[in-house]
Amino acid sequence: MEAKEHLAAYAAWLQHVDGRSNIEIAATLGVSRLRVPKLVRWAESEGIASVSIRRPIGVDWGLSERIRQKFGLADALVADSSSQGSVGLLAARYVSEVLVEGSQLGVAWGSGSQEMAVHLEFITGIPQSDVVQLIGGLPESPSQWSATELLVRLSRVLGGNAAALLAPMILPDAATAEGLRREPSIAHAFHMMERLNVAVVGVGSWEPAASRVKTEMSVEELRALKAVSADVCGILLADDGEVVGHEISRRIMAIDEVTLRRCPVRIAVSFGEKKVGAIRTVLRSGLVSVLCTDYPTAKRVLEDPS
Repeated sequence: MEAKEHLAAYAAWLQHVDGRSNIEIAATLGVSRLRVPKLVRWAESEGIASVSIRRPIGVDWGLSERIRQKFGLADALVADSSSQGSVGLLAARYVSEVLVEGSQLGVAWGSGSQEMAVHLEFITGIPQSDVVQLIGGLPESPSQWSATELLVRLSRVLGGNAAALLAPMILPDAATAEGLRREPSIAHAFHMMERLNVAVVGVGSWEPAASRVKTEMSVEELRALKAVSADVCGILLADDGEVVGHEISRRIMAIDEVTLRRCPVRIAVSFGEKKVGAIRTVLRSGLVSVLCTDYPTAKRVLEDPS
């Protein structure tokens, strides 16, 4: 289903099933109030909505709305299956809808953003946008694209400029990191981050370990970071969502907390049993405004932690 169909069906569902006003629907979808009735009428004319609503295949709107309300998100999309591909497809549809001509898209590498990029290649009419890498790289893994490959493929789809963050994710000391940030190409990437319209990030879990940031740290460093339970782009978070300050943060080559929070649309693409607690932590932090996940993960996230 194309992005417009998805948006129109969601507008119709919010109006007819959830009983929301046009103003409330506009705020939820990020569109103008005048566009809402047009979307609903179009959904009805196309047979997507009538007395009953044919939801887009793959979206569990009831669970999506529960997640959105519980954590005060701007939006949530829950795939009604447990496949990575279904989550990536929802993320791709969402990104294609929120981008406008000349947007700046920031992306952190990971399995979720990789799946999103795959599906973006099959969506037509995406507004031309620039893309910037939000966190430094790691040695290539056989199970994932490199950060550079992800950036190249996205820039090919979006037709804009690309800014790579050609630096290791974690440097040995803060002085080296500070010096490297002044290198022209890296400084350009950080400058682009300041003008982001949309950011796509992953969620790193520290317990159980499912974070590349954590795996790059020494035993001594981890002892000093016992309070950390999750990370987003190298931003360390305690279980209650508070940012954990530590010297290592100055050594991580990535977008910082203040700059990320300034971005209007901050989408976390994350799923899986190991990520449940970390997703809760990240949603409490307010670092992201939109969640894309799958049905089993969303059900667990809504449960009270044991």
